[in-house]
Amino acid sequence: MMFTGLAIDGRIIHPGDKNSPLDKNICLTDRITLSPCQRNFTITVSMLDSGSSKMDEMYYKLAGRDADWQKVDASRQIRFENLKGGHYILQTKGKNSFGIWDENAPELEIYLRYSFFESPSVKVGILLFVIILAIYLFRILFSMAKAKEEKRLEEQEKQRKLDAFNEKLIFFTNIAHELKTPLTL
Repeated sequence: MMFTGLAIDGRIIHPGDKNSPLDKNICLTDRITLSPCQRNFTITVSMLDSGSSKMDEMYYKLAGRDADWQKVDASRQIRFENLKGGHYILQTKGKNSFGIWDENAPELEIYLRYSFFESPSVKVGILLFVIILAIYLFRILFSMAKAKEEKRLEEQEKQRKLDAFNEKLIFFTNIAHELKTPLTL
């Protein structure tokens, strides 16, 4: 079994093409690095030394995404669409028309670069920004509540002083009135 072709967004890729992730033919490549805009790609596979290609059975699993083996369809193409950024290993296995399993099934290491917002450092940065923003908002709300409480206490103190002054005024007014007008029996 071997990899025989790579297409990105439906366009067949050759080594040396503009923006090609291939340095050499895909059958000789064991690692490719794709940019974030190359999320949709197809890899073509073939069985070697096969009597009847209709009797071949080929399976693949993308380690890092798939848990189970998937059967390669009759077109012999393995399609990936909207793959998220990360590190994957395309594992293959196959059985030819004679029922012999391929002992040397190829693996292809695929590194799909993260888009800006997918990268772990940006996610950590956003998380830190949200935490700092939350702390800042909490401090603003706390200082507003504190200022409101201080204003309320100040108003209460003013009212208490005003009430005490009015009480004194009434008391002294009554005393002065009593002194001016003597008690008569």
